[in-house]
Amino acid sequence: MKLYSGPLSLFSAKARIAILEKGLPHELVQVGWSRRTAYAPHHPDVVRLNPKGQVPVLVAGDVVAYASTL
Repeated sequence: MKLYSGPLSLFSAKARIAILEKGLPHELVQVGWSRRTAYAPHHPDVVRLNPKGQVPVLVAGDVVAYASTL
C-alpha cells in the first residue's frame, strides 16, 4: 500500500492515522510543498493517479482511491 501525502493536507493526515491505527504496512510518499509555489509542480504520480492532481492518493495493488468531487 502506498499513500501520497502532503505536509499540510488534513485529509492526508486522516488517511495516515487510519493506516497507522490498523497497523497496515505502507509506504508514505511525501509530495513537495513550499510557501511560494504550494504543491507546484505537482508530483507526476499524483497527476497520473488523480484527475484533480491532489493528495491524498492511496494505492493498494490495482485499486486507487482519492477524494474527489468529479
